[in-house]
Amino acid sequence: MDIKILRGKPSVGKHRRLPFRFFTPIGFLAAIAISGILASRSTTWAANAPRVTILEPPAGASSVADTASLVVEILDDQPLPTEPIPFFLNGVRAQGSWVAEAQENERRKLTVTLLGALVVNQDYEFEVIATDSDGLTNSARIYFDTFDPESVVIEVEDYNFESGLFIDQPILMPEGEIDSSAYGGQVGTAGVDFYEKTLIPLAEGNVYRPLDTVGVGRSTDLVREKFLQAGGPSAGVHDYAVTGIREGEWLNYGRGFPKRAYLVRMRQSLVGLPRSATLLSLVSGDPSTMVQSTVPVGVFLGRPTDGRYRTIPLTDALAQQEVVLRLTSDATVRLTQLSDDPAGDSLAQNFMVFIPTTDPGILQPIVAQVRPWPGEVVPGSGLQIGATLVNRDTAVNAGSIEVTFNGEPVIPTVMDEGSVVTVDLVPLELPAGSTNTVGFRFADIEGVEQTLSWSFVVLGEPLPHLESASQVTGPYAPEPTANVDGESRIIRSALTVQAMYYRLSLTGGTNASPLRIDTIRIEGTDVVMGYSF
Repeated sequence: MDIKILRGKPSVGKHRRLPFRFFTPIGFLAAIAISGILASRSTTWAANAPRVTILEPPAGASSVADTASLVVEILDDQPLPTEPIPFFLNGVRAQGSWVAEAQENERRKLTVTLLGALVVNQDYEFEVIATDSDGLTNSARIYFDTFDPESVVIEVEDYNFESGLFIDQPILMPEGEIDSSAYGGQVGTAGVDFYEKTLIPLAEGNVYRPLDTVGVGRSTDLVREKFLQAGGPSAGVHDYAVTGIREGEWLNYGRGFPKRAYLVRMRQSLVGLPRSATLLSLVSGDPSTMVQSTVPVGVFLGRPTDGRYRTIPLTDALAQQEVVLRLTSDATVRLTQLSDDPAGDSLAQNFMVFIPTTDPGILQPIVAQVRPWPGEVVPGSGLQIGATLVNRDTAVNAGSIEVTFNGEPVIPTVMDEGSVVTVDLVPLELPAGSTNTVGFRFADIEGVEQTLSWSFVVLGEPLPHLESASQVTGPYAPEPTANVDGESRIIRSALTVQAMYYRLSLTGGTNASPLRIDTIRIEGTDVVMGYSF
């Protein structure tokens, strides 16, 4: 859907009163998404804001060269500024060598190129903001990375086979062809190389390794250079992704890693779910047996990617710090799914990349997992609350652990298992709709303290009300076509041609946080809004 800014900046989920417009086949949707602030829908139109298109690099591209240019095209019906257009990389105004080419005709066209702004082995959010002589503003944003293609890349579909075997430098083969140096067609051992809740292989469920029950399908990600060099899709050489992911499933990956420190990224797509969580662990036991011990090292926390693939970092459980992972030759790592994709088509994982980095020296313990996850919506009964702390160069001082729940001190159960310290609270019965906050404080044996907190929501939260009016000043009344799904936090309302204004309100319940609309889209004749607290 093409997004045009009427004036001001995009305001989904922010306290702004100026609307932005979503064009639809019958007009546009202008929306603001805060309790007490208006969301409107209309078919009128004023002067056009600039149209901003990022030409290079492609949206979602991986392993972009650090010498690459950033190229943007801007179209407008009003004069455009001659000074450098604001380019932002990860929120900081980009610096480099500018080249601008302007064309004057029925529409003003400005092509802007920025050189020398990138560095290797970085994730980038690239945003461009353009303002014309009328003061109308528009922006565009993409994500890409500049990972060194010589980093260690593990395709998620290339998990171990035949009880712990792996291939260090696998070759690419056309789909359906088998070679001992390729993963295609290899057969994994259930319970040793992978754990999958599906018990029977489905013919359409794994086109890459059809005798396994792991869901693997052709990836919709951008085609990488190594696949093109092997012949690409026209020669039957395809990229794949693991799909049909269920909570608790896992995959093992053995590799001969050069001995050093690494940062790790996961390349994945997430659509239709608010978040995903995938745990990365080191297999410390024998990876060829049914009984394997593991040590968690960090988690990949995913957010919706709008249908594209994006890379996400390996971090601690609260995404407060990136994890530095030391690996040696012939290490085995494990991916364990901590979130669920019941439909089977919302989460797709393509590859992991292990990026060499400078060893930071002494590594303090890390919080590798929390229960529930931050922002997770969970049942109010039988709830497990706690955290998993992992020792690294220094160890957790178990006696230093202090826990609060909703601001009140509580006594946890602490289990010190050597490399891992597990902290749990007594199961609690919590009121429906409540937001609850867990606080942790602990120190390692060297006395270095860490403090963290996170919140979660209990199912049964009060439902928001969608109110509408034909004028911005009201009067407002309950929208008769609104359908609110509290479990998925989705509101559907009929799309009409006349101008309508909306607002969200909340009555009752214990959650005092403001309502926020996170996503808006058009499905047929419906306006579909995703909201959160």
